[in-house]
Amino acid sequence: MIQRICEELFKRFLTDFQALECLKKDYIQYFTSDLLTYFHKLGQTLGYKTYGSYNPSPEGTEYLVDQCWYVEGQSGIWMELALEQELSYDTLDSIKEDFEKLLDIKAFVKVGIFIPRKPEREDVLKLMQELIVRHMINIPGEQYLIIFLTYRSDVKPKSLEIEGHKFDFLGNRESLGSRLYPWE
Repeated sequence: MIQRICEELFKRFLTDFQALECLKKDYIQYFTSDLLTYFHKLGQTLGYKTYGSYNPSPEGTEYLVDQCWYVEGQSGIWMELALEQELSYDTLDSIKEDFEKLLDIKAFVKVGIFIPRKPEREDVLKLMQELIVRHMINIPGEQYLIIFLTYRSDVKPKSLEIEGHKFDFLGNRESLGSRLYPWE
C-alpha cells in the first residue's frame, strides 16, 4: 500500500508537485489550499474517504488535524493518514503545537508539512524526535512523514526546496532526501 510507506508517499509528492499550482504563487504561505486539495484528491484516488479542510463536500471541516484519510469497513472505521500543515514562518513553539496534534491522533501515517527557518530545521527535527520518544502512546507501525518547504535564494535559479524525513513510532529518523524546484 503506497500510502503506508512514507518513502513512496514522499516520492509521489515530489513527482506530482511540479504539476500543482503552488509554484505560480508569490509566497509559500499561499500553498495551503493547493496542498490540501492535492492530498484530498490523492486519498480519493487511492480509495479512501477524506475528511477535513479543502474537502469540497459538506464534510469539509477539520477533525483535530487539517485532513484525514479513513476507511469504513465491516470491521470498523480507521484512519489511514492524518495531515497537519503550518505554512507560516512561526516559532519552534508553534510548529511544536501543530506536531503535537499528530502525536495525539491515531493513524498509520502522520504527515506534517512545515516551513521552519533554514537554521532551525535541525532543531525542529530533534524536537519532533524527542516528542515521539517521550509520548506515552506510541502505536507500533505508525510512521511520521515530515515535509519541509524552504525558499532558497542562495542557489541559482532561486528555488523552493522540498525536504522529507521519516520517523518511526520509536523516534528513529531517516532522511528521505530533497529536491529543488526553480521558483522566482
